Amino acid sequence: MRVIVHSTDVQLFLLLRHILGSEGFAAHLVMSPDEAKALCGKEPVGLVIIDGSLPGVDVAGYCHAIKAISPLIAMAILSNRPVGPYRVPELSDLVDLVIAHPFDPAVLIGFLKTRCKIPPLKTGRSGETVLHYADIELDIASIKVRRRGRDVALTALQFRLLRYLLAHPTMVRSRDELIAAGWSEGADVEPRTVDIHIGHLRRALSRHGPDVIRTVRGEGYALDADAARQNQASPGPS
Repeated sequence: MRVIVHSTDVQLFLLLRHILGSEGFAAHLVMSPDEAKALCGKEPVGLVIIDGSLPGVDVAGYCHAIKAISPLIAMAILSNRPVGPYRVPELSDLVDLVIAHPFDPAVLIGFLKTRCKIPPLKTGRSGETVLHYADIELDIASIKVRRRGRDVALTALQFRLLRYLLAHPTMVRSRDELIAAGWSEGADVEPRTVDIHIGHLRRALSRHGPDVIRTVRGEGYALDADAARQNQASPGPS
């Protein structure tokens, strides 16, 4: 897996390259967001690490730009503070990892190894590579989602959750099933965490049309073209 490090601190990069290289990960130094985007567009990249001490970096815009290239690229912030300054709601879906000061290499390596264990996306029913429901189209091969002809920006986790729901539209999926589909094996995920990420997915899809995720209280979630009306009649978790 290739890792991009965006920093002007060459010593920091050399340290990260040594740590990553000892575990079989290749590191590449960039000096600007444009350089990172260009590299992500040309070569397979698994993670982009942003040095949190860089001045004037629009973290949200940076993450959106990289995720637009591929939602499977993870984003990490290397914070120079004991508590990561990027733990804010609008970035919770964009920043996959905050590495807080003092820097613990085990946190970074553990994250990368977990990412490597996440199973690759499989084709859909009967080998389909494009899944459809109502006005939603999910292309497994290109890892893109469109609704009413417009691109829908999703994180890798949201993409996996939607793909699982689209595999059998209208079938109710439990939170345990969604955890198995969205997270790596053995991940410690609370049911409420599923609700939060389904809520993020719901909002992303609803930017281009009515709500299509039906909440089934006590059971889970399903795709339903009439979800907006049914959710209003029977409110539940997001």
